[in-house]
Amino acid sequence: MKKNPSKIVLLIVGLVILLAVIFYGYQNTVTHYNADDVLGNTAGNLYNGGTYCEYGDLIYYHNFNDDGALYQMNAADCSNSKKLYDDYVCYINADSNYIYYSRYNNKRADGSGSIFTFYNNGIFRINKKGSPNIKLLYNDPSGIMLLFGNYVYYQHYNTTDGLKFYKVKIDAKEEALLLDEAILPASVNGSLLYYSGVASDHYLKTFNTQTNAVLTLSTESTYLPIAENDYIYYISLSDYSICRITYDGNTVETVVPDACSTYNITLDGTKLIYQVDRGNSNRIAILDLSTMESTTILEGDYNEINVTSNFVFFKSFDSLTHYAYTLSTGVLNTFHPTVEAD
Repeated sequence: MKKNPSKIVLLIVGLVILLAVIFYGYQNTVTHYNADDVLGNTAGNLYNGGTYCEYGDLIYYHNFNDDGALYQMNAADCSNSKKLYDDYVCYINADSNYIYYSRYNNKRADGSGSIFTFYNNGIFRINKKGSPNIKLLYNDPSGIMLLFGNYVYYQHYNTTDGLKFYKVKIDAKEEALLLDEAILPASVNGSLLYYSGVASDHYLKTFNTQTNAVLTLSTESTYLPIAENDYIYYISLSDYSICRITYDGNTVETVVPDACSTYNITLDGTKLIYQVDRGNSNRIAILDLSTMESTTILEGDYNEINVTSNFVFFKSFDSLTHYAYTLSTGVLNTFHPTVEAD
């Protein structure tokens, strides 16, 4: 009796489909872990809302033209914009497998696009490839969050305790209170998280992510510290100038004497971008940290300074105009990301 070739082909196809479904299901349930030193975004970006995050040859970003939805585009030239998810996203982090973000759907102009809109806030993880397979890591409002290794460090909030410093593993397990104050978890160097005190002082401190030990590096009042190369940069709360201190705490110098509201540092650590607030001479400027020469990018009031390898993104204080400044050429353009239909 001869076997029917068409039935054999159908059987093989069916087995292939079954194996693909099983593999796909496995991929969507297993968690892919990181090396211990993986960082999800830069401290400067996170201090400025974390609305842009570069990983590999892509930038993941909050598309302000599409109600804050999560998009990606090419890091080289901002081309090939693609919508990934409909949540209103901030504090974007990324590793080789996932994108992490804080959801702020309460800020959306139209919340009808997402089936998860009922849960307005939280921290989520989605797949980079295939189905987003969204995973909840924390289900209440939060502030700044940082992916470091296999943990997300974040500002945890509830109506009883307010904001506290927590961590949760990327598989949504091992949630733990770390400090009883609402520090900004953004800047890591080695195993140390650098932060400014909040509860009783604004001293520059370190939190050891392995031992949970806290040490004070400087008793000056500081804000938004960024641990970078040979120095820790920060805004001094005495006059809002931007200063830097050596890691041993012995040498402090002022790098921007003007009063500043926010700043960021390029990925290669060679330039500092900052917003000056001096009443009638406000401006966004860029400082070459090797020559200490400063160049004004634009007069006026700007915020949400985010950097990638090739660009500095920022917006006017009234949010009406967004800009992309090309680091290699110094060319400034307005930024108009496309909107992809659902």
